[in-house]
Amino acid sequence: MDRRRVRRKPYVKRTPRRKIRWKRVFVVLAILAMLLWGIGMACNWAYHAIVGAIETTEVVAEETAPEEAVQETPPTPAPAVPAWNTNALQSAIAEAKLMASRQTLNVLLIGVDDTAENGYYGQADSVVLFIIDPDEETASMISIPANTRIPIAGQAEAITLKQVYQQGGTPLMLRMIESYLGITIPYYAAVDHAVFTRVVDELGGVELYVEDNMAYTDSYDGYTIDLKKGYQTLDGEKAQQYIRYRDNELGEFGRMKRQHRFVKAMAQQHATISTLFDAPSLLSIIEEESDTNLTFYPLLKIAKVFSEYQPSMMFGELLPGQLQTDAQGAHWVVDQAKTDTMFRRIFKIEPPPEEEKASAPQPTPAPKQEEVKEVKMKPETTTNKNQG
Repeated sequence: MDRRRVRRKPYVKRTPRRKIRWKRVFVVLAILAMLLWGIGMACNWAYHAIVGAIETTEVVAEETAPEEAVQETPPTPAPAVPAWNTNALQSAIAEAKLMASRQTLNVLLIGVDDTAENGYYGQADSVVLFIIDPDEETASMISIPANTRIPIAGQAEAITLKQVYQQGGTPLMLRMIESYLGITIPYYAAVDHAVFTRVVDELGGVELYVEDNMAYTDSYDGYTIDLKKGYQTLDGEKAQQYIRYRDNELGEFGRMKRQHRFVKAMAQQHATISTLFDAPSLLSIIEEESDTNLTFYPLLKIAKVFSEYQPSMMFGELLPGQLQTDAQGAHWVVDQAKTDTMFRRIFKIEPPPEEEKASAPQPTPAPKQEEVKEVKMKPETTTNKNQG
């Protein structure tokens, strides 16, 4: 009987499988994400640098292009304008203010009540201008009343900011405020109440002392406000009630004061390094349900300024002016002189020497003293009777 040989398979030593270390994988992925983000920022910077250089070259080429021969006429001598002329001073201050506004990060925040429909852009309930200086690490918050009247060239009647927003929305509102204040505002955000509520809830609420019992029901839209006095954590809905409440004593001014107080408390509690990592989620909420051109980079600069928040970093004030009432209702009239003084203080614009000299108090001459004439008295002479 034949026995067949069965070939055996060679022996192979098996090595145990290595366990996947997920922590290392996450660290590597995080490093790759940071590298890709850095490469993207570098490409963005290079793109803008190249485009800026091309635009500058085109402008220089246009300026240096040969012009057509024009018959030269002797220029007429301009009338001499004194250095202290008011118009010349206003022009110099306006130019300095415009240039200074280009060095800061300016954001116009518009609080909207109603949604747009049938060519109607909604109701602008509040307007706040933020001027943030990343170098000085300061911020100014200027409340602009929505019933502020702005004159329009060629029209006899002025128009309120509420009417501006109804007719042209955020773009028209931005152009009107830029032209009227004489500054540049590159960023804007028109936020309704629902977006504000979501952002506050995303941050985890704001701890604040409610200074009084607040109870009010709006007959127009049925909105109810019911807050109790005391220290508490305001969620999105309660924060909405706090900033919308108008009391009978101060009205709109008290409402703006509470808005400044709430924003300062929110910045103090949530402007931290951890908030920088939440910036994309906050930005996605704003981008999805509001009209804004804010991107991650300016939002990151804003968060960086407030990452070490101090109460002295933020200044809250109202656009200088006064409330006037006429047949069309109550409206806010801006005080141009005080407004210019406010912006010069914010942008740290020193007054021209001519204005400083004109505004300096003139020394009053000392009263003349009466001249006292010296009278020389003759010495008395005495006679001696016994002499003789």
